Parts: sequence; C-alpha cells; structure tokens
Amino acid sequence: MAERSAAVTGDFLVASATGAANQAGSAVGSAVAQLVMGRLGIDPATAQAVPALQAAPADGQRRSELAAALREVLVQDPAFAGVLDEAVRTVDRNVHVMASGQDSFVQVGSSVTVSGRGVAVGRDQHNTTRVTR
Repeated sequence: MAERSAAVTGDFLVASATGAANQAGSAVGSAVAQLVMGRLGIDPATAQAVPALQAAPADGQRRSELAAALREVLVQDPAFAGVLDEAVRTVDRNVHVMASGQDSFVQVGSSVTVSGRGVAVGRDQHNTTRVTR
C-alpha cells in the first residue's frame, strides 16, 4: 500500500503542476495525497520525504523514499493505515478513460469489466460511448 500511495500522491502532484488534473481525478487523488503528505509532515523522521517529492513528483527515487517513510508510519499507526487503505481503494475503483477527446472517470462496478494488463471495458459517464482502455 505504501508504494501505491506514493504513486498516487506523485501522480496527483504531477497532474496538479501541469494543470492536467480534472475534477474527478483531482478529488480522488487529492484525498490520498492530503492523507500521505499530512501524516508524513507531522513526524520529523518522515517530514523530509514530502518536500522532496513535491520538488520532483515524477522522480522514481523520491517516490521510493516517500514509500519507505510511509511504510514506517503504516506499521506504527494501524488506524491511519485503515483510512489510507480506503482512500487508495477509492482511487483504484475509478478508471480514467479517454473517449472522443474528453476525460471521463468510470466507477468500477457491474458495468465495467477489468482484465489483465490494465484493460478496462465499459461505458462513459453518460452511458453513451463504449470505451476500452
């Protein structure tokens, strides 16, 4: 969960910096990023991982360092681990797809089939266009 949380946080920071975050993606990614950065930021032992990732959110090494710091916190704080797990699950239930040049988010459920290698098949948010991603 630490690696996935670090990836979501980094992706959110990259999207925010480039203006690519859309409303739906921003909301789900922001929840994880705020939890991660807020919790790591209050502990002097882990606080440095946050500004390091903010300075270079696409950098794999900095994401790994944030994940390592987060792993320590998750072991020490099971209540926080539960909250973060639910936030990450919310991110993972949302599949970002492109249909007709418009960003869409599809809630993973009965109308979407997810198969190997990250392929999701479903309909767009208006249930009008079949999308494969």
